[in-house]
Amino acid sequence: MSDSDRLRLRLADAGAPATSGHVTRLVIAPDAVFRFISGQLLIHTGTGPKLHATANQGVPRLLAAFARPAEPAQVLAAFSPDERPALGDELEKLRRVGALRPADGGSVAATDDSPSIEAQLALIADAIQRVAGALSAMGPCANERLVSDSGVSLPQRITAITAGVTALEAELNALRSEFIAAQLERLNIGADARGLRLHLGCGPNRLPGWINIDAHPAELALDLRWQLPFATGSVELVFMSHVFEHLYYPEEASAVLAEIHRVLIDGGRLRLIVPDIELCINAYVERNEAFFSQRRHTWKWWAPATTRLEDFLSYAGAGPRASHFLEGHKFGYDFETLKHALLRAGFSSVLRSTYMGSDVEALRIDDASGVAGASFDGHHYSLFVEAIK
Repeated sequence: MSDSDRLRLRLADAGAPATSGHVTRLVIAPDAVFRFISGQLLIHTGTGPKLHATANQGVPRLLAAFARPAEPAQVLAAFSPDERPALGDELEKLRRVGALRPADGGSVAATDDSPSIEAQLALIADAIQRVAGALSAMGPCANERLVSDSGVSLPQRITAITAGVTALEAELNALRSEFIAAQLERLNIGADARGLRLHLGCGPNRLPGWINIDAHPAELALDLRWQLPFATGSVELVFMSHVFEHLYYPEEASAVLAEIHRVLIDGGRLRLIVPDIELCINAYVERNEAFFSQRRHTWKWWAPATTRLEDFLSYAGAGPRASHFLEGHKFGYDFETLKHALLRAGFSSVLRSTYMGSDVEALRIDDASGVAGASFDGHHYSLFVEAIK
């Protein structure tokens, strides 16, 4: 039996698909991670169930052959007869751990115990904070010890991590245009669309006749920090309730306001609803315990065992964990600060409003928000503002 026949049998036993008697071409998985430690090559992926360690010096050359889709038997044929049996075994193990995957569109499924993408991102975000703290505490000692133990400097290791993240970001950015275009086509929104109405951060609340925008699975799934996919001057009205405080101020908040201003027609309006931090500050100063306890009737998930200061600062966006992402508040607004941000974004007029109190009938839709109507002792917890371009 030839080496290629033996390889076909091994891969068939391992579950690799084959067509017309030929092994499916394989390619290095995009999530494969390779590290050299203590003379061994360690190989794992985000989807594979195990870590593979090998001291076989031919494996790096074997992997290099699969930088582009290739048939395993043809790759092995390029090695000497003495190398082929061991490398054939290595190739099977690389496929088992997911480092090599079918190049025909097949994929390696995540195992049942694989953490979710959200859980892994949260782990990374919080770990970066801890790493930054450890490096600050240890100073130059960290770099000196890491170099002496592994031969790789701290800047090199950080660069490797950065390269992985920026490569993933580049791939996601490359997908963005196609992702958005497909949704706009499905919604029958062409490049020449005008008189649009945008409901930004809609959550599960859909407004008929409006383009309801939020993260997946929204009608139009977007990250609000992206450029809005609409022509300049194509939007008549924008409604945004209890979303703006989830953006970092001033960088992200200013960029989002500038985009809203760009797409609005002259005379177009943005109705913006955020938590009223001035009201919250007053309740804190006045020791109004009922203000904070009553709010939990609307926000039932709010932690009950907190002090007034903890409650207030958390609601105002102080110190959100990195892993909270867009779920946590990043800033708190009073009318003065929100007006300043809107005028800086180019709006010509900023008006304070009330619940359902817009003078534009189409913007009397605050009841579409799950929390905008929450009130205590005759006062709404929210700040209602309209900005005119």
